[in-house]
Amino acid sequence: MATDEAKTIYRQRAATAEAVNADAKTHRGLNGLSVGGHPKVQASASLFALTYNILRLIHAHRLTRRPWPNQGR
Repeated sequence: MATDEAKTIYRQRAATAEAVNADAKTHRGLNGLSVGGHPKVQASASLFALTYNILRLIHAHRLTRRPWPNQGR
């Protein structure tokens, strides 16, 4: 990282990536995996990513306070 611009970009990216890792360890108990082998570890990581994204979607929905589609029938 020779330039100040590169250092700034890296700092922003690190903060974003580390927030997800910290959430996995602190709130979801993903300190270590009880499975072995690449396919099982990849499946566990994919399930965490899916869960994390769904939780972010729910949180974003609550912030906008829009009703879900087809609600109120």
